[in-house]
Amino acid sequence: LSVPENLPAVWAKAFGWLLVIWALWLYEPDIEPGCHSQGSVPYPWASPEEQAVFSIFLALEAVTFLVWVFITQIHPCCINCLGSAFWALRWFWRLRPSCTRPGWTSYLPNGPCCTPRRHRFVYDGEVDSRGRPEGRGTWRDDSYHGEVLEGDWRHGQPVAPFVSRVFGSGAISLGLRVGYGTTRAEGVSGSSSVPRRVPGGQMRFGAIGVECSVAGGFLAHLPQK
Repeated sequence: LSVPENLPAVWAKAFGWLLVIWALWLYEPDIEPGCHSQGSVPYPWASPEEQAVFSIFLALEAVTFLVWVFITQIHPCCINCLGSAFWALRWFWRLRPSCTRPGWTSYLPNGPCCTPRRHRFVYDGEVDSRGRPEGRGTWRDDSYHGEVLEGDWRHGQPVAPFVSRVFGSGAISLGLRVGYGTTRAEGVSGSSSVPRRVPGGQMRFGAIGVECSVAGGFLAHLPQK
């Protein structure tokens, strides 16, 4: 979803610390147990009003957790379920030519829901026979999480070397080529809890693309350069 990075986590931390401060401020250890009891459940440290505040904080935490689940789990699953069907993706993102910027495409960053306004994207550069970015080109997207990415492309995907800047936060990342040498049996993108060597221990060499955060808001899932 098109929201600032780690927004649900920031909300959760803010509500949690406010709850702790509120509890410490109102806690009175000298009150006798049961003086604020309601029914058969005693609350020796809280009046009915304070219990209501406590319930509101818990509700806010629960809502924040549900928002996090929707952003990080449900929404990506909905997009993955569409697969590579162009008509489904076109419907989900509500793609159409931009009325304000000729040559750009207008879309809804969050799909058919939770999007206050439309945003635009465009690609300038070389393409393959299917119209996908291929070779040298620049992608521009003016949504909050949209990127201005200039570099090399292969089959519609950016490949190192490239440089990318997030439109909303200004965070910059670089795509770098890194050399490697290994004797492990699994592939470069694979992993194993019990690594094994290839028969004979023959070394393999190559180069892979790695995206690194270099400036602005560093992304937790990317290494830093």
